[in-house]
Amino acid sequence: MKPIKILLAIALLSILNCQFSVVQAQVVKTQSEAEAEDTTAIQLTDDTLAEPNTTYGYTIRARAYGDSIVLRWAVDNSAAWLTANHYGWRVFRSGGDSDGFAEVSDSLHPIKPMTLDEMKSTFSKENKMAGLAAQALYGRNFNPDKVSVSNATSEQGMTNAIFRQYQEQTQRQIFAYMAAETDPMIAQALGMRFVDRTVKKGEYYTYYLQPVYESELYVIGLSTVSLENVKYERGITEQMPEVDVVQVQARECVVRWEKNELSGYYVERSFDGGRHWTDVSRGVPSWPMPPTDEIARVYGDSIAAWMNTYVLFFDTLPMNVTATYRVRGFDAFGEKTSWQESEEFRLQDVTPPAPPAFTYIEPIDNKYCIIKWDTQAYDADLKGFFLVFSESLAGPWDVASPVFGKDQREYVDSLAGQRGRGYYRIFAVDTAGNTSYSVAAINHIEDILPPMKPTGLTAVADTNGYVYLSWNKSNERDLQGYKLLFANDPRHEFIPVFSVYTRDDYYVDTIDIKSLTRYGYYTLVAVDRNNNISEPSDTIAVQLPDIVPPTGCVLEHFVEHQDSVEIFWYRSSSDDVERYLVYRKPRGAVAWENIATLSPNVNRGSDVIRFVDRPAPSEKMYTYAIETLDSAGLSSGRTAEFSVRVSGSSLIPLDIELKASQVKKSTHVELEWNFKYDGKREPRGLIYRSVETGPFEVITDFDDRSNTYVDRSLPAGAKASYYIVVEFGNGKYSQPSKIVTVKAGKSK
Repeated sequence: MKPIKILLAIALLSILNCQFSVVQAQVVKTQSEAEAEDTTAIQLTDDTLAEPNTTYGYTIRARAYGDSIVLRWAVDNSAAWLTANHYGWRVFRSGGDSDGFAEVSDSLHPIKPMTLDEMKSTFSKENKMAGLAAQALYGRNFNPDKVSVSNATSEQGMTNAIFRQYQEQTQRQIFAYMAAETDPMIAQALGMRFVDRTVKKGEYYTYYLQPVYESELYVIGLSTVSLENVKYERGITEQMPEVDVVQVQARECVVRWEKNELSGYYVERSFDGGRHWTDVSRGVPSWPMPPTDEIARVYGDSIAAWMNTYVLFFDTLPMNVTATYRVRGFDAFGEKTSWQESEEFRLQDVTPPAPPAFTYIEPIDNKYCIIKWDTQAYDADLKGFFLVFSESLAGPWDVASPVFGKDQREYVDSLAGQRGRGYYRIFAVDTAGNTSYSVAAINHIEDILPPMKPTGLTAVADTNGYVYLSWNKSNERDLQGYKLLFANDPRHEFIPVFSVYTRDDYYVDTIDIKSLTRYGYYTLVAVDRNNNISEPSDTIAVQLPDIVPPTGCVLEHFVEHQDSVEIFWYRSSSDDVERYLVYRKPRGAVAWENIATLSPNVNRGSDVIRFVDRPAPSEKMYTYAIETLDSAGLSSGRTAEFSVRVSGSSLIPLDIELKASQVKKSTHVELEWNFKYDGKREPRGLIYRSVETGPFEVITDFDDRSNTYVDRSLPAGAKASYYIVVEFGNGKYSQPSKIVTVKAGKSK
């Protein structure tokens, strides 16, 4: 019960909307008339679908007000609910001054629903939700088929009757629960509410319910609720959210607000800025619902998807009227929120004018076109007309005229010859910007204009004789394609590269790379569907590929330094060198690393290229090589390989923290050190000591798992100095730590 509902309620909301007229008729029945019907609540308690010893539960909620505590509950099975309605409920409480549970309800009068006569005397005939509650308890059978479990004549009939009876009971239970959430008095009338006024403010209490009856067929299990009796304050998720209004059809809008912890909502509308309000809910609340196929069919999937997040209320409005809506919600205890108002809303005109139709289209001298039209209906808000044109029925359509006045019915298109053969539509537009349009009609213009001259022709040739050409794609809508032309000399006749037209903006051609000429020449023309040919594009020259790789560099000598390598190469003798690539790899490795790219002008004026590299010091030797690339992208391959070792400095910087202190009541000295080393080698440390003014000598070593040492060999009262050096192998070592001095204590 958060709020008190079950999932089947959502599926039955459409049934609920159909029951209101029946509810009003049933609430005025007499008690004897209700009992005379064959489907009263008492007779519906025979739940033949239940298994023996089945236990059903109930949900109980409580709300404290300081001077009282209100309980609300719901049973999770319809037959158990109906049976409990007949026999009644008892309420037990612990807490406060009591040591255990004690009944706080009237033991002589268990909590039951009101009789039909009591409900008629309590609620007005106009209270639809009270009528729904009476319908749920005492109304006639929802199902028109009068076959019941007691008079079924076959096994199939028995099964159908059991299902109808189960469905009947479930519907009644759902309707009762929904009605109970709208009003505390209705919940009280349905026997689903209890007010405990014998409580003290600030005390903690625990409640549970117990049905009066005992059934061998099923029982209702125990549920409890505990709370402190302090005044209830409505949380943020129980406040009424902001309300907005959106137009969804020509004369219809939807009022929407975000779903939250509230159970249902009432909607009112004002046409005078909030001075007077009308209940457009008609006494029937709006409930949170998931998306439905019906909403999607009428309003579309996007509006149906709103129902995942929003509660929707649809309303029909007249045009040219300003409306304001306000909504308030209620929770499971029937308590209502304050009203939340929307902004003022006014429907927009989305109804298009009547569509026009062509009455006359005639080209003159293939240069311009006379166009006439009319419309069957004259809309009061008609603004005028305008013309659109397309070379194809599939579009796209371009505006081909200004907006004409609403009384104009003829236009001369002076650009028809330039547009070429194609189609017109005439649009009608109203003052709100809504449009309608006619059926398309051909203009009968003969196309004699050639396409525009192609632009952007480029070409690149590779060493295999392939030429990759591309150009800017034309915007001509009647383009048939392009024709590519080639010549070995721009003064010769250009011949077609292919026999058919291409509509692509690229082509791959093949040429003879062994030709004695260094260049080939291309141009391009465009052809439309009427075989009009454009002017040729600008002619481009393509340099034939260079298939001879450059000569490689030769090593002159290299110089090995402690932290770097200085290399000297004889440069390539080729005259089309574009760049040199320098490579390096650890000896024995497979992959080379390109560590530098050198310009062909490096060390200009010298036959030798000088290069200095400073790699990370390593025990392994480094192998170097150089590659020459020419302007055609041809490579000499890696040449001038050699190997060298870069050992680096033997001294590794290391921050060593060393402390020394006396060991109390002894001549011992304790050393403690700390340093951070992230290398791969396991360091080995050496401790140096000087006693009085003597020389420093190694007294012990340690590994990286140690950081303390106790010197037990000092004479009493002797002054000793210490420092640490860390060795890393392969001749690498750290600088010494700072010297620390301490005086040995005297023996006890």
